[in-house]
Amino acid sequence: MLTAPTNHTISHHRKRMCAATRGSFRFISIWILTLVSFVLSANFALADNDEADIKVRIGVNALRGTEKCLKQWTPMASYLSQQVPGYTYEIVPISLADIPAAVAAKTIDFVMTNPSSYVELEANYGVIRLATLRALRQGIPCTVFGGVIFTRADRADITTLDDLHNKIFATAAIQGFGAFRTAWRELLKNGIDPFEDFAEVKEVGFPQDNAIYAVLDGTADAGTVRTDMIERLVSEGKIKLDQIRVLNRLTDKRHPEYPFAYSTPLYPEWPFSTLEHTSVNLARVTVLVLLTMSEDAQAAKAANIAGWTVPEDYHSVHECLKELRVGPYINYGKVTIYDVISAYWHWMLLALGIFLIIACGAVYVWRLNKKLTTYQDQLHMELEIRHLAEKSLDKAQKKTQLILNSAGEGICGLDTQGNTMFVNPAAGRMLGYEPVELLTKSLHESIQYAHTDDAKFDSEQSAISKTLQDGQICEVDTEVFWRKDGSQFPVKYVCTPIAEDGYVVGAVLTFSDITRRLENEKEREILHDKLIDASRSAGMAEVAIDVLHNVGNVLNSVNVAVNILHQKVSASKISGLTKTVDLLAKNSDHLGEFITIDEIGSRVPRYLAKLSKLLEEDRKQQLTELENLSSHVNHINLIVQAQQNYTKLGGVIQTVTISELLDEAITIQKNSLDFHDIEPLREYENIPTVEIDKHDVLQILTNLISNADDALFHSSQPDKQLTLKTSACGENRIRIEVSDNGVGIEADKLDRIFTHGFTTKESGNGFGLHSAANLAGKLGGSLTVTSEGVNLGATFTLELPIHAARNATIA
Repeated sequence: MLTAPTNHTISHHRKRMCAATRGSFRFISIWILTLVSFVLSANFALADNDEADIKVRIGVNALRGTEKCLKQWTPMASYLSQQVPGYTYEIVPISLADIPAAVAAKTIDFVMTNPSSYVELEANYGVIRLATLRALRQGIPCTVFGGVIFTRADRADITTLDDLHNKIFATAAIQGFGAFRTAWRELLKNGIDPFEDFAEVKEVGFPQDNAIYAVLDGTADAGTVRTDMIERLVSEGKIKLDQIRVLNRLTDKRHPEYPFAYSTPLYPEWPFSTLEHTSVNLARVTVLVLLTMSEDAQAAKAANIAGWTVPEDYHSVHECLKELRVGPYINYGKVTIYDVISAYWHWMLLALGIFLIIACGAVYVWRLNKKLTTYQDQLHMELEIRHLAEKSLDKAQKKTQLILNSAGEGICGLDTQGNTMFVNPAAGRMLGYEPVELLTKSLHESIQYAHTDDAKFDSEQSAISKTLQDGQICEVDTEVFWRKDGSQFPVKYVCTPIAEDGYVVGAVLTFSDITRRLENEKEREILHDKLIDASRSAGMAEVAIDVLHNVGNVLNSVNVAVNILHQKVSASKISGLTKTVDLLAKNSDHLGEFITIDEIGSRVPRYLAKLSKLLEEDRKQQLTELENLSSHVNHINLIVQAQQNYTKLGGVIQTVTISELLDEAITIQKNSLDFHDIEPLREYENIPTVEIDKHDVLQILTNLISNADDALFHSSQPDKQLTLKTSACGENRIRIEVSDNGVGIEADKLDRIFTHGFTTKESGNGFGLHSAANLAGKLGGSLTVTSEGVNLGATFTLELPIHAARNATIA
């Protein structure tokens, strides 16, 4: 059932989200400062126009019609017109279907539309996002939204997504992102194709309220809307909370405070984007005004938003459209002209190069003439921009000073020589200086002149100096700064270069006192040492248990081999040979006549030939089982010997081929696998050989294959599958996966599966996987497990270094 936010809940979430906003204030402030510096330093012109203002058209997705669109967004256009002299902004309402044509025709300069539409415009027309909307939902600022899949609360036949098969599903529009596509992706993820598995996907039109009413009045069985729509109708008294049941309710760790119910992943809100033909300078000024807009501004209130924020990452929207094969990804996975070009680009490039060489001469002359004209225009624009920059400089400097004064960390601005250009109050307090005392002085000579042991610190070795030279960001937490009174304190600092036209013109240094952090780390080290001592004592007991468990695994295979030998001997045809010999002995005085004339005697040669073949086959099978038995006994000896070696000098490092090692592990378990009618599927990738303790890896693999065999044996799955995969994992590691479709593992047991003594088997002791995980840690690798749940199988993943980790410790 859905839980609607009360006034108290909304207030609580607003406070929590405001706190999160203050936490990210420093990042946004620095982002805005950087943007301001670009605006002030770039060669562009936004001059006052005495004759007529230049019109700037903002295309807006008119989701609820032209009239409501203009009412909602016209105040924002007026706000922009006031903040950017010489330009008049106007809102152009456009339907979702007509937006691409407007962008292609260049009849608008900026566009506001839903994330799905933006991604299509980005891919097809080069549209670039500048900011992301902070929408007010039930009075709460939100930068993300998702979809809600719901039904009527009294529909006892619909409690999960699987219950939606052959049902009528309502949506405002199939093309809508929050209205349908977010839910479409989640349904596909759960094995449901709306256009094949539903009786009907019913489009009820905007507003999205129509989808909710269609479900409530029984014309649809279930439906989807974007987040907060249901809570809004509840708060407006149009529906009751107990009428709705939300299906597939999710939580998102990235947005734990999101206050509304949702059934799909959360995606970023609507972006404000610029078009390719729009002036870069106009785009910079426009987004600066939007980002600095207060949520108390009349324009924000009219639009029912909390302003704008830095652009979110829309990668998740790309992934959604890619999975749905819609928009720019409608041909995703198909062979296209682009694929052909990708395959033969070098030949095409050669042909293009020859053509360019021929055309270069003519183009060069044309470009010289164009550059002369452009240079004249740029000179005129530079004169105009300086006039605008002088007006905004004073305002920007005041805002910058407020930001610096409010920061809790020390912040210093440096020129290319390492001299301080500004110092905020927090830096002065930590260093014991008045900020003015450090201005124009060398930062190194003032606060970084010596190491912890008073040894002189050469400025050329300072990470700050290197940043000023090579333009690379540095982060250091191993040095000290010196106060005015001569005392020192450990410091963590980040030095970020300031670049202009590709050249370093200075740097910003932020730092904090980490004395308390180092004290805490020292306390943790002492506690860690104590825990290691305790774990060593416990490890001595585990060693004996591991050996017994590993030997027990092999003894199971020995027992199977012995049983097979016993069955073969019991079923031997040797008794038939004895009877035949007795028969020949009785007729020895007329043996020739008996064999050639007698009816029974004439069949003896054929019987002996057939018996000989059967005895030979039995002998070969028994020899095979004896070889297996010998291999198992030898493996037991290796287990004991390896443990003895470990207690003395450690394991023996060998160069091994992982595929061969896997085959050896399968051979060890072969009798049990054959007995359970399981044929392993090998998917070996060509990976390099590995330098490692062969016995330890073999012990882990034998354990994993034995567990998979047991899981398949106790499963009701008719098609039992055991899959062994190998693959490279980065440059220096390899991955081995042992997968089965057996009984699976419950979600609440996954975190404890490698715990000593914990087991999911009725007759298990909980030592095998614990030992395997310890061995993986000793080898410098890791052992992990994943499972979708009961009866859905499990996958154990072993990662190992290519070169042996000789000093790795046991977990």
